[in-house]
Amino acid sequence: MTDLKPDRSIDMSDDPTKARLTTKRLLLAPVTPEDHDDFHRIISSSGVHEGTLTFPRHPDESWSRERFERVLERSDNSECYFIHAHLLESPGIGAVANLSVDLDERHSRGHLGYMVDEHHRGRGYATEMLMAVVEHAFEGLKINKVCASTWTWNEPSSNLLARTGFTREGHARQHYCKDGEYIDAYEWGMLASDPRPWKD
Repeated sequence: MTDLKPDRSIDMSDDPTKARLTTKRLLLAPVTPEDHDDFHRIISSSGVHEGTLTFPRHPDESWSRERFERVLERSDNSECYFIHAHLLESPGIGAVANLSVDLDERHSRGHLGYMVDEHHRGRGYATEMLMAVVEHAFEGLKINKVCASTWTWNEPSSNLLARTGFTREGHARQHYCKDGEYIDAYEWGMLASDPRPWKD
């Protein structure tokens, strides 16, 4: 089980959407144009298509690069916090996960999206990454709420959010249409004022 009190530090730039975070095992670094190959590898992992709304089952280079550049542009405009997770002990293997927080300045909230490379799942990296980023969302980005959505059948993702202190706020029935089928989703949220398990 992942320690819910990992060591962490923040290398903060003038813009908190460009902050580098360090946990016990991970470096969480803002994505740069040179990171596309890692991005393409991660989004091509098994389960990503099933767990997302628009990602194809086998994303080709063109689709991947277009999506990557779109998110990178939003990051450059400080409209999202977009990071890759690297192992501190093995930086040469490339990113093992990615995470984005899409920011809604008007309502002071951010919406999470995250993926872990299929060869690095089940080791607690997602929990470690999520705790550090949510802490930064509240203390660095200064937002009031972090939100996430999961398909109702995606038990690993639901367990991850519950384990890191999110509250399941609703069950949205037939809320999305994916591959021609209407699917249900759970809506999750965490407020800046909520207890944070890693701080207990």
